Amino acid sequence: MTILRVVSASFFALVATSSAFAGDGYTPARSAPAPIWQGFYFGAHGGYGTASAGGGLDVSGGLIGAHLGYLFQVGRGVFGVEADVSATNMSEEGSANFGGYSVNASVGVDMLASIRGVGGFDLGNARVYGTAGVAFGSASVTASASGGGYSVSASETLSATGFVYGAGIEFRATPRVAIRAEALRYEFSEVTVAGGSFTTDLSATVGRVGVTMRAHN
Repeated sequence: MTILRVVSASFFALVATSSAFAGDGYTPARSAPAPIWQGFYFGAHGGYGTASAGGGLDVSGGLIGAHLGYLFQVGRGVFGVEADVSATNMSEEGSANFGGYSVNASVGVDMLASIRGVGGFDLGNARVYGTAGVAFGSASVTASASGGGYSVSASETLSATGFVYGAGIEFRATPRVAIRAEALRYEFSEVTVAGGSFTTDLSATVGRVGVTMRAHN
């Protein structure tokens, strides 16, 4: 009976204590969300994009690449930096005849890369984010003409630096693997063409999906 009395007394004491806290409006403090997104990560991505130059030349095609970065988390806020590079196949070819000469030309965006800041919010097993930073790109132009027993060809590789911005969403498939989808806009101004003879603007819009591996659980 002594043990029963002790247990009964303890139970009623606990109930009384809980009721007292409830009567005082006491609410247990909520713990901060675990920093599940924090740490180093790397992955691969692929997608499709379109590009235009000089307001009139449009090309489109696929891309594939890799990315890596580091995130830190404060409460629901997730911030960090990411670098990425993509090999692209956004190109267009054309031919025409002028005065008995056959002219062939091709233009394409060969590479897009960036170093970007990233900021967003933790939604549990997902995060949404915006991003912006410095962009790098390269494009190539090739032209040839033949006729009357003569032929001539020329090619040029263009390099450009600009800025990029966009947004995305990422879902955790497992504690270490995440799947993402994002859209990015690249802007390059005053790209030098034909050895400095003139400049043009170049822009590209890409949508891509990717898989990311995190170096933590």
